[in-house]
Amino acid sequence: MLPYYIKVDKRLISDNLSTELTKFALDNADKFTTHTDACGNFDGNSFFTGMHLQELPEIKAIQQSCSLDFYVMLALHKPNITVIKHRDDPKYRKTNLIHPLFPQTEYVPTVFWEDRSNKIACICDFSDKLPVFLNLNKIHGLTNNDSIRVNLQFSFHESFETVSSLYKEAKLFSL
Repeated sequence: MLPYYIKVDKRLISDNLSTELTKFALDNADKFTTHTDACGNFDGNSFFTGMHLQELPEIKAIQQSCSLDFYVMLALHKPNITVIKHRDDPKYRKTNLIHPLFPQTEYVPTVFWEDRSNKIACICDFSDKLPVFLNLNKIHGLTNNDSIRVNLQFSFHESFETVSSLYKEAKLFSL
């Protein structure tokens, strides 16, 4: 059985980029697009995808060093928001690499459930501030605390099995 997530053993972005992206997100929280489910209901996620993210030299270098294509976005969760239990649409992405950015302490974990019931399968904790590959085919969500929650995401069209295997074999990034 595939795991729900895999921790990365080191940060992939610099402290400077992390600070720059955090400042941008906090200063422009009102410009993030709210994501809706298939019925048009807000699902708790807000995101920002701008070409400027792809053009940042550090992100360009990471993309060039990666053996798979990915797209980049900033995700924002408003205070006390609940991200509904969901699986991501595999047409758009199957695996996500999340870089937690803000807050620096008490960054809310992602919860995975075995099914649509309330039986928790596992909890992905971000207290070490390291990036994590998430299996977006598994049911997941979160309930945020009273802080804005911001992360940088690298989204892959390939399966979690493919991405995690390449990462474990040191064939995903040539950094």
